Amino acid sequence: MIYESLEIQAPRLHYFKFRSKVKCVYFKNTPLLKKVVIFNDSHIQTEEESALQMESNLIELFRSLPALRVLHFDNHFIQFLAASGVLKRPSLTAVHLNSLKLRRICLEKMREMSCVLFIVRISPNLEDIIIRLFNSTGAADLNPSLESLDVEEYSDVKLDQPRRVKLEGFTGTRNQMALAKLLLTKSPGLMKMIIKPNAEGCDERQGFLILKELIRLQRPSTVAEIIYG
Repeated sequence: MIYESLEIQAPRLHYFKFRSKVKCVYFKNTPLLKKVVIFNDSHIQTEEESALQMESNLIELFRSLPALRVLHFDNHFIQFLAASGVLKRPSLTAVHLNSLKLRRICLEKMREMSCVLFIVRISPNLEDIIIRLFNSTGAADLNPSLESLDVEEYSDVKLDQPRRVKLEGFTGTRNQMALAKLLLTKSPGLMKMIIKPNAEGCDERQGFLILKELIRLQRPSTVAEIIYG
């Protein structure tokens, strides 16, 4: 069954979890909602399908969830959130958000990369960040001039609270490396960065080069440990 849309109106709701096919999710009157989990394991949408079906944006989501502490979702929901565009310099802050878990995220698709960076930028109190990466053969580095991240645009980002960052399915693409570097260099309280390589897309030599490049970075946390493998 595919739901056209869900509208959540629950002023006393603290936890929301949904795992099914849905085109749109709207939160209305949810001032106490602290944990949101939205996963779609049964259907893989193309980016074109998502752009046609989904009409909302990230600002609307976070304004509707002022108490949000935990946010877990996959690439389907991220396409829904970013369908109407992503502001690079948003004016709001998700002050309570401390746990972010994302699945099947392709950072070589700028819509998904921009959405991840938007959430990181507005969430100064994030403590735990887990991103399970998905490598799309149609997106990875086919057009670097269009698909690569301009790190300088995020020079103002500062994350004081992250203690653990985990990146799974890592292959060392340009945007994956850019995100890892951004999180390493902007997190003075970071204790551990765990990088789990994609066994099919990253051999031992590539792994050595990835680790070598990250270890060389100057980072504000003197105790940050980089674990690869």
